[in-house]
Amino acid sequence: MMNKLSDSLIFSLLVSVPMVMLDVLYHLATETAVHINYVAVKFTIIFLTLFLTTYWVGKSWNDGVFATVVGPVLFYIYYLFADPTINREVFRIDDSFGYIFLHVAVFAFSYAIVYNFIYRGNDKNHKWYAAGKAFALSFTLFGLDAVYQMLRVQLTTHDEEIVARVMSIDMSLYLVLSVLLVGFLIYYYVKNVAIQSSVLVVSAVVLIGLIGMDMVRAAVGIVSAGIPAALIHYYTRGRL
Repeated sequence: MMNKLSDSLIFSLLVSVPMVMLDVLYHLATETAVHINYVAVKFTIIFLTLFLTTYWVGKSWNDGVFATVVGPVLFYIYYLFADPTINREVFRIDDSFGYIFLHVAVFAFSYAIVYNFIYRGNDKNHKWYAAGKAFALSFTLFGLDAVYQMLRVQLTTHDEEIVARVMSIDMSLYLVLSVLLVGFLIYYYVKNVAIQSSVLVVSAVVLIGLIGMDMVRAAVGIVSAGIPAALIHYYTRGRL
């Protein structure tokens, strides 16, 4: 059994990363800038809000409602006073009040899936349990892969505006949906943990290589897939 600290940490990661990456997909689809400083601050605020809530109060629907509202509001307050890191005359950003509702919606969606399909997996049909794990896997992998892409360009160019052009909606959707499908099939049909983990990582590396056409990025995919697969296994063992 996990202790309270590790339980809250892993649960918060499995909710916060998908939440932020769902938001990233929306911004890519609407051509709103996605840059590494913005993503890092948003994730930090969302993660800390959820972690402190689950650690001090607990995990429930009411606690989830509190965290999913407070996190986006805190981020909006921060953004009102933050200095811009990219040219706002060139790049569209989500600085309007209305984006709070988008952030609440994707946060609540991520929380509901992870809480209902993973945290309470022993009460659910196995296919939904597998779907919840595949959701957490695909979006967490997408998040780690996105960090690699943006951080590599950031360290090379030191230009936030170039970093904001790194990702595209088409390639991002291909990656998320393909890993989501493969992850579901593996979690649903493969019972042996060692084989399951190996196939997940190898599949992710192949998919990243085929979609991104970048062998270094594909190799980093071992870590991008291995970390969420390990967290999900550690968190869900014994729950079903």
